[in-house]
Amino acid sequence: MDDGDHDDLFTRDAPPTPISTGAGPHLLGGRFELRRLILGGSGQLYRAYDHELESDAAVKLVRDPYARRALEDVPIEGRFRHPYLVRLLGRGTKGPEPWIAMEWVEGGTFLDVISALYPSDSTDDVTRPAGTVDPVRSPPRVDLSWVAMLPALRLLADAARGLGAAHRQGVVHLDLKPDNIMFELRDVERGAVNMSEWRFWRDRDDLQLDLAHVPIPRLIDWELGQRVALSLERDETIDGPAPGVPAYLAPERAERRRGSVSPQADVYALGAVLYHLLSGCRPYGARSRAAVLEQLAARRPPEPLVVDPDLAEFGEICERAMSMRPEARYPDGVAFSDAMRRALALRKLRHAEHLRARAVELRAHARALRVRAAGEILPGERTTKAQRAHAWSLEDKATENENEANLREAQWLQRVRAVVAIEPELPEARAALIEWHGDRLVEAEAEGDGRRSHLVIETLRTDLLYFTDQSACTPAVTAIIERARRLVSGIAHLSLDVADDVTLEAAPQIEERRRLIVREADYAPLELEAGRGYVLDAGRWLLRLSAPGRSTIHYPVRLRRGAHHVARPPDCHDRFSIRLPPLGVLGDGETYIAPGWAWIGGERFACDALEPGRWVWVDGFIIADLPITHRDWLSYLTALVALGRGDEAERQIPMPVRGGQPWNPVYRRDADGFRIDDARPDDPRLDWPVSCVSWHDAVAYAAWRAERDALPWRLPSEWEYEKVARFGDERRLPWGDYLEPSWTCIGLGGGTIYTPAPVHEPTGDLTLHSEHGVRWLVGNTAVWCLEGWSHLGPPAGSRATPPSVQPDVGDALRMLRGAAFYTPGHLVSGATRWAANADSRPSSAGLRLVRPWPPVQNGGD
Repeated sequence: MDDGDHDDLFTRDAPPTPISTGAGPHLLGGRFELRRLILGGSGQLYRAYDHELESDAAVKLVRDPYARRALEDVPIEGRFRHPYLVRLLGRGTKGPEPWIAMEWVEGGTFLDVISALYPSDSTDDVTRPAGTVDPVRSPPRVDLSWVAMLPALRLLADAARGLGAAHRQGVVHLDLKPDNIMFELRDVERGAVNMSEWRFWRDRDDLQLDLAHVPIPRLIDWELGQRVALSLERDETIDGPAPGVPAYLAPERAERRRGSVSPQADVYALGAVLYHLLSGCRPYGARSRAAVLEQLAARRPPEPLVVDPDLAEFGEICERAMSMRPEARYPDGVAFSDAMRRALALRKLRHAEHLRARAVELRAHARALRVRAAGEILPGERTTKAQRAHAWSLEDKATENENEANLREAQWLQRVRAVVAIEPELPEARAALIEWHGDRLVEAEAEGDGRRSHLVIETLRTDLLYFTDQSACTPAVTAIIERARRLVSGIAHLSLDVADDVTLEAAPQIEERRRLIVREADYAPLELEAGRGYVLDAGRWLLRLSAPGRSTIHYPVRLRRGAHHVARPPDCHDRFSIRLPPLGVLGDGETYIAPGWAWIGGERFACDALEPGRWVWVDGFIIADLPITHRDWLSYLTALVALGRGDEAERQIPMPVRGGQPWNPVYRRDADGFRIDDARPDDPRLDWPVSCVSWHDAVAYAAWRAERDALPWRLPSEWEYEKVARFGDERRLPWGDYLEPSWTCIGLGGGTIYTPAPVHEPTGDLTLHSEHGVRWLVGNTAVWCLEGWSHLGPPAGSRATPPSVQPDVGDALRMLRGAAFYTPGHLVSGATRWAANADSRPSSAGLRLVRPWPPVQNGGD
């Protein structure tokens, strides 16, 4: 017994039967010549020849009374002009039977597509006798990947769009099933191609456009279709069995009730076809026609779908389309198609994300390899050939990883742009591009590439035009859009907590004559905005904090586009206030460097700078504005003699490795202590920064000063030094990014020999930390720091805590910071790092002092 499934245009199992035409051809309607008979379920189907169009046509003799009435209701000219709908060419009668002529479609059906995806021995037969007992339903044992399913899902989405075009014309199909969704594989050079090429099309890369083979869906068998407007004018109660295939029949159609002719009935059928595709079985399994109709009449849905997580969105689409309540379904085929296309696009985006994730992973690995390579290269001549070769191999591997990362990111970008080209209104795809461009803008500004920044900003402005209404966006997309808008606007947010009596002012740092300066007239009070902190334009700012009875301090910040700068240590979760030193805490020639974030490393003009650069928190400290001079050192040695430690003083006389250098004054001991040979009281050499001292000598001097002044003086940590030398904001030098040798003591300085400069000499080497400024942070001499040499440095986002002083380090490597008077210009930077043995006396090695303040960091004043 036929259950009604077997009424497709082509029945491949039955060979075509020639028609006896007698003496000459009989033309239906004066144009259609019937040439071959093909068996069909609800009527006879002929392959005919259309003499008017000079092409093949399909002519069907309609026997079903319900279908006959539908044919009478709709004029031929009303159906259809859409590439996915088979065109109806004519109609008429042949004896007592009406006929309808359609385009001839050469290709396969959607049932062929499903059969190609699942085993051929499935229990879900196309036809079953009405009295057959319902077998236990078990889905085919096939592990279908997203890649294998994609072409079929795309084809169904296109077919739904064609069906939606009919719905927009007021026509419903009412007999949609896999057999009635045909497709052609169009070859751009040869026209339609054979069904055997489906396998080729299916196995193509899911994210590449196949321009040579384009599958075109064609919806056929419209003889049951009706105009919605006509069906509403009359009683649609159907006598006898409901027309159509029960597995794809909407419940209201199965109940044969009034108002069941609607686009939602076709949407249900689309959902049932999708169910068949995702599960390999028709809805309700292989139950008989009567059993399925009974289930539909009772409004019992089919068994829930169990789909691969990659296809979860399509399971949700299927569930909504097959809702037992018509009003809960998609309104028409276009809406169903839009949902399918959106799910396809979203899945493509997720499928491409592994490329971007891989790029991030490769770049992180490359950075780690370069850090390891840097660790193999020791200062001086300590690196062996084997270590150097290993370091080079690590660097080569890092380069390979970086190149592969660039390739993976380019592939990801290409695929996302392809999704945007196909689905330009998909917010997630555009948001992915906007997020990527936002990252490029941050990179360009970090590198100081103004031209690239301008281009990226214009690109972002264009992309943001698509998001004038964000009501339909997900929270993730909304967050990306808001960040991009902040980047384009150029504003940033600052969270800085101060006591109530503190006045907070800000002025932009501007470049003038190659220097970053602040004008007094530019200072303006900052107003706190509820929930947003302080809102400022992106860029470099200098904050001025003042309060009665306290020293005024300056606080530099670098605010990035769209970023929120929070002035709070990484390990502090409570309130953290910036404290101002009470009057009297700072002595003459001392500057307070407030606690805050500082950028360290990542500087291309530096020697041995940390890579990559990173933000670290540096606690507050007081630094002497000037380095220790020979005059200071003479006082120190004389004090040691007075304390009965003359032998110790003799060992700490500044002494170069090679004598006779013009920058090394000769120390002489006399009855009163120590003096510099031939030096008068106003000799400028006395105010040169001391050099040719060892790290042990520097530590000893700091300890003597701490005891003499009753203050916790010590050597600076190298991160404290880099913070003040680079102003904490990614600049190269204390005064900006431009090196002018005359602003510090670099090179010959117009003379004929290399010599240091007196520390009080007026030059342009000033910072903006205080009214007088910390000087000689680069140039003149480098200074010893507390740390031993390391290529690692503090982790990004951590607190850079100074190490405790350990005098007994032998000849271990210790860090030197700053640039000497004879340092080549291309190595002069606040990020430059040197290393030397602790007991060596480099001709460029001097010292300056710092002390922590406040002694204990806390959240109050």
